[in-house]
Amino acid sequence: MAIKNVRDLVYTLTGNYYSEDRLHSLKQKIVSMLKDRGEINSEDDLNGKISMLLKKKELADELINYITINETSFFRHKEQLKVFSDNFLDDILKNPIGKILSAGCSTGEEPYTLAMIMLKKNPTLTTRRVVGIDISTKALNTAKEGKYPYRSINYIPEEYRDFVEVDGRYIKIKENVKSIVDFHKGNVVANACLFKSMFSAVFFRNVLIYFTPEKKRKALENLNNALKPDGVLVLAPTESIGQENLDLFEPFKIGRFTFFRKK
Repeated sequence: MAIKNVRDLVYTLTGNYYSEDRLHSLKQKIVSMLKDRGEINSEDDLNGKISMLLKKKELADELINYITINETSFFRHKEQLKVFSDNFLDDILKNPIGKILSAGCSTGEEPYTLAMIMLKKNPTLTTRRVVGIDISTKALNTAKEGKYPYRSINYIPEEYRDFVEVDGRYIKIKENVKSIVDFHKGNVVANACLFKSMFSAVFFRNVLIYFTPEKKRKALENLNNALKPDGVLVLAPTESIGQENLDLFEPFKIGRFTFFRKK
């Protein structure tokens, strides 16, 4: 029962719902966090700490950091990115205030990918053109630093590798890329969490699958609110908004990829 109380807290804060078959995964993340803090030595000590976890905001925030850093990479869904670049990016760049939001940006690989693609089209960009938001302060700290394990370079196509520099066992995002990206803490299922009518496109990939229908709806309402009129929502290739949300977005296809236009 204690674990289910934590599950309810996580759901309220993030929209991420741990069903019965995922509760063990949640339990392991709680144990890992509390062990790292020196709060417990084994799972046997867990139940006595759950009430503390529920009452202390700093512990709840730390748990969110543990459970919300999703696996990501540079140039994820590369073919979809090319279709987006070929069909939408020129118009966005022509607009002096055209911006893209990366929602649920995790450790920053997606926002930096979008910035690299922008700079490849227009090397003179210096103003903030990409905004990344995430609920995890730990993930955002990594994103702001722009330093990743060297193996990450394998995900960056050769023609984009001049946007990073090698630093021993790491790669670092160059300043011309970082200068057009901004990061903020933000929660897509919270009220008024996003900037109103500010973005020409929103990327929200590989996140909706963790949401209940209620939280999915809230997230899509907020993302719709963040888009300019006729702005475009980009989900992962296998994701959809569902029939119940067609009042917010109109799906349309380019090749084999579906995008979603704000209504």
